[in-house]
Amino acid sequence: DQVKTNVTFEYTKRSLSPDEMAAAASRVPPVAEHVDTITESEVRELISAVAAAPSPGNNQPWKWYYDGTRFYLFHDIQRSESFGDFQNMASYMTFGTAIENLNLKAKDLGIKVIENLFPLEDEPMLIGAFSFVYADIEKDELSHFLTIRCTNRRKGNGNRLTGNILDDFRDAVRDFDRLKLKIVVEDKQVQRLASIAGEAEKLRLFIPQGHYELFEKELRWTEREALETKDGLDIQTLELSPKDAIGFRVARDPMAVKLVAEWGLGRALENMTADLMKTASAIGLVVIPAFDRTALIEAGKAVERIWLSATRNKVSMQPVLASVLHFARLMHGKDGTGMPGWIQNRFRELKGEFDSIFDNGSTEESVFLFRLFYGNDPQVKSLRLDADQFFIHQNNN
Repeated sequence: DQVKTNVTFEYTKRSLSPDEMAAAASRVPPVAEHVDTITESEVRELISAVAAAPSPGNNQPWKWYYDGTRFYLFHDIQRSESFGDFQNMASYMTFGTAIENLNLKAKDLGIKVIENLFPLEDEPMLIGAFSFVYADIEKDELSHFLTIRCTNRRKGNGNRLTGNILDDFRDAVRDFDRLKLKIVVEDKQVQRLASIAGEAEKLRLFIPQGHYELFEKELRWTEREALETKDGLDIQTLELSPKDAIGFRVARDPMAVKLVAEWGLGRALENMTADLMKTASAIGLVVIPAFDRTALIEAGKAVERIWLSATRNKVSMQPVLASVLHFARLMHGKDGTGMPGWIQNRFRELKGEFDSIFDNGSTEESVFLFRLFYGNDPQVKSLRLDADQFFIHQNNN
């Protein structure tokens, strides 16, 4: 349990300070229409809603700033900079989930949100500015599930989803014109996707930085560590069997994983993910037409609506992202951007099979893969940062 790598990697990106956030916020032009100042109680409810949003590795890469009128969402990039977050792909989708939570809770409070994404061309850390107007607005019952939604990494029972539930997922994303939701339910295809996802997770660990980030940055190895940081993945949330738990701790040693790679072994590293995928009732994929930040935010909004719809239908959901994140790096990065040649070649082969299963066109970008299943509820859920760690209220400074 005490094995740690001596290898470190350089992370150079810097988040904005509170003063820099305030300065950026002050430069955002006012909206043309009338806006309202919401109550302190409503501010707290909205902040609780955005805090409940999912994030990769539970890294919670956001800072919210409130100037007394508008909310501003900033990228806390020091929390998210990683090999897996190629060109902030995962972070942008995460911001989409948080913005969707903001909109859902605002509707619940009778508030319309006026959204302005990337309002300052010279400040990419400012993701959006959000103004509020009291309005007679239709509520969305998905808001009832914001704090119930969670990631479930347990095995499914293999029961199929009904047509009505599949229709509910499609209905949840009907207003997103720029993306597609593709769902695979045929058992043979599910098994093929399980193999692809399992191998992708294994290949991630064969990339030194990917290995380091999982074992030394994302995972919280003790309950005490999870409670102290209130971020990352508590190892208990992985729902590992005793055998897998031992293997996982062995895999923490980068030299052990290096030998596994050199010997062409690693089936056990694949099986932990593949075995979970094989128990899925369905596997879903969100596809966008262009690899750009606005489309990725829209994808995140859609993902949150799918996830909340699953929660409403008592269907569990787990993102399985190693494949699509590395496909993006392969296709859009220069010379594979840090992946050894043999791993690039294998990801290229996996992508070809993956695209054939989902019948992806040449202009379709796969950005979010997930499994849907029926199973027992997770025994442990990921924690969240306290509000004072990510929310800055100008009037309270």
